[in-house]
Amino acid sequence: QMTIRSCPQETMQSGIVTGRLRGKGADCDLVNLACRVNLCGRTFDTVQVLAWHMSYSHTDLSSRSSNASFCFVCGHQMGTAKGKVAHLLSKHRDIFQQHHTQCLNQRQIVYAPNAPGAVRIRESRMEDELIAIKERHESKRFFDNQMAYSERRVVGYSREQMFDVVAHVEKYHEFVPWCVRSTVSHEGPHSQLAHLEVGFQIINASYASRVTLVRPSVVHSVCADPDGGLFRVLDTTWRFSAPPGGDSVNSCRIHFDLSFEFRSAVHARITHLFFDKVVQQQVSAFLDRARSIHGPPSHPPSAPEILKYEA
Repeated sequence: QMTIRSCPQETMQSGIVTGRLRGKGADCDLVNLACRVNLCGRTFDTVQVLAWHMSYSHTDLSSRSSNASFCFVCGHQMGTAKGKVAHLLSKHRDIFQQHHTQCLNQRQIVYAPNAPGAVRIRESRMEDELIAIKERHESKRFFDNQMAYSERRVVGYSREQMFDVVAHVEKYHEFVPWCVRSTVSHEGPHSQLAHLEVGFQIINASYASRVTLVRPSVVHSVCADPDGGLFRVLDTTWRFSAPPGGDSVNSCRIHFDLSFEFRSAVHARITHLFFDKVVQQQVSAFLDRARSIHGPPSHPPSAPEILKYEA
């Protein structure tokens, strides 16, 4: 029977392990012994267990970076990420057992942040949040003055290309009709707070919008103004999906949904008069922007399928 030798204990002293985690830039809280990787947040009893967790639980086995094949517990540099995993399970089995026990008492499965499972969980949660947001705003609708428009069409750009055009809200003043200013403060990888100014006829006002991003599927924005702002309701959703029976690499189906209501009856009456002009130029402006950034489309856009028109 083969004997597996453990690593020298002096390489696993708390101070040395802490310095190793800090020096290599591991995404963890060394004060509270907690993992800061998205979807995780677990805490551990010792820095050695935290180091084992950071070495193992969020490893991308396809990565060739030095950190992906580095053992934070003892400082050994392996040739591959898979070799490091084998090292962790054999050389540090006692710490593995502690880690397993501590993880059982905490929430959800541990995923590498870019693993397919983690991506599915993120998108599912964001979709649930978007549905909840939409339901809350639907419950507050004022149908007398609210206007709404929804269309669907297939375009000659990929989901990623169209997502990038719509998600860069700070560029809207360069191409979106009647947008004269657009700035963004980034709050996180999936959300933004945008400040925009519009100028249309006698309407010239600013408003804030909270933007939620689910790459490359959804860009959703909702008015974030306090009471008394320009809009009572402003809800915009862009969805990007694979085209039916088409080329998903160079094409996608976009679903654009817009509903809004001004607080001012004067603003509402003016917009009613120009509603067709307002909604017809929205999607066209984004397609023109995609052309200027990504070049000609792989095919002309299909005729829009109008799903909702309330003016």
